[in-house]
Amino acid sequence: MSSHAGRLDAAIAQPPLDGAGQAIRRTAWGWVILLAVILLFAGGVRIVMTPLQEAAQLEMHFTDLQMGMLQGWANGLPGLIVALPLGLAIDHRNRARLLFGLAIFWTIGGLLTVVAHDFTTFFIARALVALGVGSALGVAMSMIADLCAPEKRGRVMVMAGVGVLAGVAFAFGGGGALFGYFKMHPSTLFPQLTPWRLTALVFAAMGAALLLPILLFREPARHERAQHGNAILPALKGLVARWRFLVPLWVGASAGGLSEGAAGLWAAPVLQRNFGLEPQQFGAMMALMLLVSGVLGSVIGGLAADWGQKTGRRGGIMIGAIIAMFFATPASAYTMAGSFTGFLLALGTMMMACTVTQVIGSTALTVLIPNEERGSCLAITSVVGTVVGLAAAPAITLLGPALFGDEKHLPQTLAIIGIVTGVMGLIGYCVAFFTAPKSWQEA
Repeated sequence: MSSHAGRLDAAIAQPPLDGAGQAIRRTAWGWVILLAVILLFAGGVRIVMTPLQEAAQLEMHFTDLQMGMLQGWANGLPGLIVALPLGLAIDHRNRARLLFGLAIFWTIGGLLTVVAHDFTTFFIARALVALGVGSALGVAMSMIADLCAPEKRGRVMVMAGVGVLAGVAFAFGGGGALFGYFKMHPSTLFPQLTPWRLTALVFAAMGAALLLPILLFREPARHERAQHGNAILPALKGLVARWRFLVPLWVGASAGGLSEGAAGLWAAPVLQRNFGLEPQQFGAMMALMLLVSGVLGSVIGGLAADWGQKTGRRGGIMIGAIIAMFFATPASAYTMAGSFTGFLLALGTMMMACTVTQVIGSTALTVLIPNEERGSCLAITSVVGTVVGLAAAPAITLLGPALFGDEKHLPQTLAIIGIVTGVMGLIGYCVAFFTAPKSWQEA
């Protein structure tokens, strides 16, 4: 780690480089990997309630709509509220300190989740976790972009994608295993805590442990800057000038986010209600599927993004995202599978394809958008992707009765939503292909 720290220190000591200076930058892999590990464990704190939500719902007597609000709106609304100020902070403030502040939010929220016994407290707890973890991704990607050269950015961004997806897999696998363990071995240290609360406590403690490594970070030098200085108004004007590319990109991101948000919120209940499985039974297999699909999707997305850049054509970086959406759309009907194996294969295909589009979209922003606008773009993309998906997913509980007359058709409702949003995402990425700027200098 010391050699990588030396590289980062050297980068900090030098002024930002543009033009030919980009090509000689070396990737600070130690810091990149550490950021990915932080995203992994922080993501576990955020996602762990997904395999535990049925147990929590039964204990606190929440309805499907209330649980959907806790897992969806509490996860989505904080990011929606802070998106623009967060993006500006990423672009113009010390990102290392910002990341530490966000870690405090997810630590407090994780611990509050353990002791929450009413809807309001639980909502606040999950909102704090979402605010910290969801915002950390944009900070981490902005930092990673400055720790490597543009032509290698797709491959390096793979680490961030792997960290996020590994966190989801860790939450399912580790959360399910811990839940099963605590059901068989109640804690003598915290006898008042039920198995799902004990599981949430373990994840909250791991999230709190991240505070120390985050303190090791120093702010990396910023590169690919269209303006030197911290003027916010010119950056916002530059953002608006790129709307023809950004809007369709955000449409694609929102489509993928809604599909993933619905899967993250309702996959576990479908497995429990339709297949009669408990978290400790499906947790390990779900974790393996999510890890494999996440790693493959991240690697494919990174390589596709770098390959797209090498084609030299306008919008070439978006080609991989378009292809991925062709696979994601039919796979979105995973809830209609007749077996657990078919369910996993279809869901894994959809998750892998969505990961490809996320990595390519994020890489495109770090390559085609100037540094002082990059954080705002990443934050807004996070909002219209993950955040919109999480916030809209609870409405599925209302859409089912509207389409079929009752709440017993959740699988069919999820399949319809997945296919419709897949088509929408495909259209968005196709338009982004044609409207993408040639380089970050072009408005």
